[in-house]
Amino acid sequence: MFTEETDLIRHLVADNRKLQQLYLAERQKALTERKRRIVAEARLAAFLGKKIIERRWRNSYNLLEGGRNVNSTDSWHEDQTALIFTNNTSKYRKNNSTSESNTEYTASSARNMQDVNISKTNLLHSVRSSKHSIDPLNSKTNSAQFSSTVKLPQSNFEKSGSTALSKFWLFIDRNGETKSTPPQLNQIQQKRKEAFIRRSIERQILIQEASARRKELAAAKRKIAKQLLAGHKVNRNAVQMLSLMDREIHAFPPQAMKHETIRRICKTREFRKKEMRQRKEYDVHINRLLAYCYSQVPYKLYQRH
Repeated sequence: MFTEETDLIRHLVADNRKLQQLYLAERQKALTERKRRIVAEARLAAFLGKKIIERRWRNSYNLLEGGRNVNSTDSWHEDQTALIFTNNTSKYRKNNSTSESNTEYTASSARNMQDVNISKTNLLHSVRSSKHSIDPLNSKTNSAQFSSTVKLPQSNFEKSGSTALSKFWLFIDRNGETKSTPPQLNQIQQKRKEAFIRRSIERQILIQEASARRKELAAAKRKIAKQLLAGHKVNRNAVQMLSLMDREIHAFPPQAMKHETIRRICKTREFRKKEMRQRKEYDVHINRLLAYCYSQVPYKLYQRH
């Protein structure tokens, strides 16, 4: 018997170890997948940032030269979507721990953006100085167009990043599980309030209908009683009408009211305490009975077994 128990315990311990190893392996897979996804998003953000900077620099150069790019409107919309994506990925990276490659890509993208901005400002100053002596009116219009084209995506980028982030992102835990956001407390309370108000209105309607029927019955009884006291002849249904009682008119079925009353009483603290006390007394009596039964068994029976 002892050997069987030890074998069972060994099997259980082995199964627990296997399950623990499987759990650790799945957790490691989830962590690696999460790191890989973050690194891929960082690479894509850096690539899109470079493309946006090159496209802006090209458009600004064409505007300052006096020409007009044909694909400026299409590229502006593409820049908008790319900027929104880069903003979302940057905010997501701030809330989560990234790997070394992620930091390298973000640092390189920031350095590239800074270098291109410096070169862009130098180019702008040089072109303005050359254009100012030839055509001052054209230089003013071009500078205004350039400032409008540069500032407009930034403002849209700031507005869209703050409003659209919480709706489209789902954060992943360390064990690889994704949890949806629970409903807010005011939404739950609003739903409960609406259901409570609806049930209360239905109950009030039933109670008012029952009270109206009781009033009609009382008025009919009073009318028949007046006719009898005056000595007038009454209908044959007068006795049946007088025998009716107000308590026989119910707003709710008696069985349902009984069930509801029992349910509410069972929820009270006093009822639970009483039930627990009765259960303890019942257990005490059972233990006493069993002790008495065991005491009546002779000692020789134990020796035989």
